Amino acid sequence: MAGATTAGASTERTMQAVVKSEAAAGAEVIKIESQAHLDLTRRLPLYPPDVEPGVNRCPLFNQWSQGKKSLLLNLTKPEGVALDTLGNVYVADTWNHTIRKITIAGLVTTFAGTPGVSGTNDATGSSARFFEPSGVAVDKLGTLYVADSGNHTIRRCTAAASVSTLAGSALNYGSVDGLGTGALFHSPQSVAVDGSGYVYVADFWNQTIRQVSPGGAVVTITGLATNRGSADGLNANARFWAPAGVAVPSPKDYTL
Repeated sequence: MAGATTAGASTERTMQAVVKSEAAAGAEVIKIESQAHLDLTRRLPLYPPDVEPGVNRCPLFNQWSQGKKSLLLNLTKPEGVALDTLGNVYVADTWNHTIRKITIAGLVTTFAGTPGVSGTNDATGSSARFFEPSGVAVDKLGTLYVADSGNHTIRRCTAAASVSTLAGSALNYGSVDGLGTGALFHSPQSVAVDGSGYVYVADFWNQTIRQVSPGGAVVTITGLATNRGSADGLNANARFWAPAGVAVPSPKDYTL
């Protein structure tokens, strides 16, 4: 496949999704790749005859992008994907300000948010608003966590698409450890969740890795806010430069 992972792919940002496509045997092959070797491939029908492939790339989706198996060419700068225990794929559709859901059968819907409409609303489904969400993670119970980068917040979505703000203050950025809206982030890019429900955040412009408890208490676990670098060290003695991805491979470790 054109654009397959090369030897240099390991240097790409963790969990920065790259969407690629090619027509083959009457189907559209969609491949999402990342440094973490996340490879989610779907073979789906091509666009209907009256829709020219590759043309509809505007922020607002056309009639074929909802409830159809025509999928990902309509995504606008997707930056994160997550897989739940049932095989559903969730996509942070960044420039569309939405979270998309792809079932194992290839059915595509907007899980939360309204395409092309940004905002800060905590609500359910299409009434909720995001601002350039860039990272998603799903826990074992099916709860979705979103790095809402433009809003500088961490959002939580139930399996029923009820969206709430777990931590951070919408449209206010900084580096403050605290509880709920008392905490501040600066363009969080990626999230991961462990088996106990703790969320780990790659806090991009703060150059830090943060931890959010199930109750919304935020602490900085490594790095020093606004101090970039490459030093290895313990806690605040370590340095990062624009961390863009984080993963939790086991209950005791996280990987950048």
